Amino acid sequence: NHPLTLILIFDLAWIFLTSLTSTMPEVSLKRFMMKANYLAVFYMLFSELSLNKPQKANIPFLFYAIGFIITMVYTIYQLASYDFNPTVAFILSQPFFAEHTVYGACLAFTIPFILMVVVKPQFQLTTLSRLFFIGLLLLLFVSISIALSRAALLSLAVAFGFWILIQFRVKTWMLLLALTILGAGAYSYRLKIYNKLTTNKAVSNDGNVVNHFNSVTNIESDASNLERINRWFCAWEMFKNKPLTGFGPGTYQFQYAQFQSWQHKTYISTTHGNKGNAHSEYLSYLSETGIVGFLIFLGIVFYSIHLGLINYYQSTDPKVKFIILSAILGLVTFYFHGLFNAFSDQDEMAFLYYASLGVILLSDIHRRNQVKA
Repeated sequence: NHPLTLILIFDLAWIFLTSLTSTMPEVSLKRFMMKANYLAVFYMLFSELSLNKPQKANIPFLFYAIGFIITMVYTIYQLASYDFNPTVAFILSQPFFAEHTVYGACLAFTIPFILMVVVKPQFQLTTLSRLFFIGLLLLLFVSISIALSRAALLSLAVAFGFWILIQFRVKTWMLLLALTILGAGAYSYRLKIYNKLTTNKAVSNDGNVVNHFNSVTNIESDASNLERINRWFCAWEMFKNKPLTGFGPGTYQFQYAQFQSWQHKTYISTTHGNKGNAHSEYLSYLSETGIVGFLIFLGIVFYSIHLGLINYYQSTDPKVKFIILSAILGLVTFYFHGLFNAFSDQDEMAFLYYASLGVILLSDIHRRNQVKA
């Protein structure tokens, strides 16, 4: 009966309904079953197993990070075998991760959990354990640096900025007001911003690491950015074509080609449905499940952060408090990264996402029970 659970169930129910109206029902029903699995295992089962021990809710995330060591060491070894040539970094995390952006996103999501364990004395680590987790944290930072995922590094920076806001006890309405003002300001100065962006000539695939990160605002000649804009335009056109129910969960990659226009296509564009999604969690919802699905997802985003902040500010258990903070900051990296990529349908990210929502659920139940007592 918890509101967060009800929103997630409502999200799943809408995915099911839009699967029935989908342009490709077999694809959408498969997506529905996958999402139902994630919700049942990563959120509900995780919450059930941790219900009476919120002080230990971060342990599955620590095991996730420890398991990550194999992937990180393997990826670094692979990169070393190519003399640390950055042009090959995009696929070196295979077969563990499909490519470098989801790898970087999962690294960014994991870092707050390990960071809290290292810097907060409430976790009472032995000297040997502390040294191990310090080494693991350093390995995570090295790995996210060489993953060459611009959005992952930006998401970490945004999470750090959000942490600073939390120190000033920012409220959800303040965040909404700030986002509204920023949005209005960006719209008002859109032409000046566009003209400024067009002066950036750095590209992400020339083998120069500095250019790779500088290219994040290049909307004139960087193929990666231009293709992302192409996908966004296609998602918007798909939404306009079917605004209420969308084309169906999971169908974007098979349907967007018909909405490509010559002025937005790049040399890496495809019409075969074999190169990914809308490159945006938000636009994926909009194009695949319509305006209702999009609004439900926005509800999850803002309510989970709102609930997390309430419980962080009001928690009387220091250990639980910092586990909540880890989950909030991890979700911030995911929600920001969701502007540029869509990974909630990939197992590696789905665990982090749904289990972090489970942490916030547990903390709220724990706080309410303390108040009743």
